[in-house]
Amino acid sequence: MRIKRKGFFQDLEGVDFTLNFRSVNYISGKMGEGKTLLLTLAIQEHLELYPNSKIYANYHLYLDKGKNIVLPNLVFTPLMLFPYDSLENCFIAIDDIKALSTAKGLITTIVNASRKDNITILITCQRFTQVHKDIREVCYYYDEFTQNSIKPRYYPSMDYIEIDCYNEYTVENILNKKYIETYCYYNVSRVFNMYNTNEKVYRLTERDMINEIVKFSNNRHDLDINLEICFSNRTIRERYYKKLVKEYDKFR
Repeated sequence: MRIKRKGFFQDLEGVDFTLNFRSVNYISGKMGEGKTLLLTLAIQEHLELYPNSKIYANYHLYLDKGKNIVLPNLVFTPLMLFPYDSLENCFIAIDDIKALSTAKGLITTIVNASRKDNITILITCQRFTQVHKDIREVCYYYDEFTQNSIKPRYYPSMDYIEIDCYNEYTVENILNKKYIETYCYYNVSRVFNMYNTNEKVYRLTERDMINEIVKFSNNRHDLDINLEICFSNRTIRERYYKKLVKEYDKFR
């Protein structure tokens, strides 16, 4: 689904434009270039369009950071686990996928979720190699030649971000000036109160991981998927599966 953007999010000439965040994309760039800032801006606009939508994120989001008032739509999931069978009408925000311990296990889940029109998935990374090729290839904005998707450039003194969105590297796109579409977010400091740029990566023990798996699994199928995301070893998965099915009524 393509969303018409108005207001703050406009191109360099001030003309409203269409940017597809209703899909899978990744934002790449060095530290300080505005990756998490752009991710948070995208979440804010998503909620303006879909106020009842859930936000699954591995970093905390606030209505008011100073007063520690958490965003009511937020489902904080440090391992990026989900109730997969009931996953719909949501925004999945993965900040710094390289630091995510379950990144490899999430590949199939993200690719499958990309087929659903009502799910937005936005990932940040410092290098494109940190996003698996299978995920890159289902991104809406993606150029196989340069391996780029969305690249921000943050200008603090001017309070805006320039954004390059890469399309397929073809003669037609180059001639029609559609290979790289450049846009801007203005007044970006308005979302600084929504997140903590210095938030540390939440490191979990194996016991914490099991608690997260139980929390985000509503049935046996969810349990199976979330165990696969967390544990690559089949023997470990089967041991925990049998144990948790016996312990929790919702898996029986």
